[in-house]
Amino acid sequence: MSELHLETVLPMHSSVLLVGPPGSGKTELALNLASRWIAGGQKTLFVTISGSGEEVVNRLAASAPDGNIDSLLRIIDCYVPQSNATENKLIVNTNGIAHLESISLAISTVVDSLGNPVRILVDGMSSLFLYNAPQTMSKFVQVLSTKAKLDYGSIVFVVVEGMHESLTMNTMMSLVDGVVDIREDEELRRYVRIRYMKGRKVEPTWYSYGFDRGEAVLTEIPQAQKGKSKRSPAKKTVQNTGHEKSGSA
Repeated sequence: MSELHLETVLPMHSSVLLVGPPGSGKTELALNLASRWIAGGQKTLFVTISGSGEEVVNRLAASAPDGNIDSLLRIIDCYVPQSNATENKLIVNTNGIAHLESISLAISTVVDSLGNPVRILVDGMSSLFLYNAPQTMSKFVQVLSTKAKLDYGSIVFVVVEGMHESLTMNTMMSLVDGVVDIREDEELRRYVRIRYMKGRKVEPTWYSYGFDRGEAVLTEIPQAQKGKSKRSPAKKTVQNTGHEKSGSA
């Protein structure tokens, strides 16, 4: 069986959506991507919207070769209020998830301080839709995608599937270069695939997705298993909460 090394096939100077239902391991996969990029000596910025920056530091601080984490990692914490900001120099706080300008400025400032290229992961994109209008969010994605491709390095947006209407998802997909899907079957086994990547020929093959000693292992599903069940992997949906402004959750 072949393995997918996702961290090597997401090209530099690209923007990607990582899409999956709640509980499917999107944050875990994003953290693994960050860990592997750092271990390979690539500068990495992790923007956390639904968890604290300290948690991210605890997960990633040991990833750097020779312990040189200061030059390779920064976290932008949009979750913890500035009034409770940590003194950890790896963490930058913002004015909260309702202030996209503050987040954009923090990203730009961190990239300038680290020096490009920088691999950027934005974990918790769907939470931003609860506080910002869809048109504003579309502009946010468009601007960051363009800057990532032309200047920053690359960016991955983590999105919860089922929280957004089709128009919102289609708009986001039109603004990025690629989409990575995560699914679960009825037995909670996880699968991942690259749906498409502009400028690259990719096979939309599903890979089983698990962890070995904390490392993500993505292994191609055997052909016999693919034909055995039409339901694997299965698609989950989330009931629209009604919080979406003008068509977004």
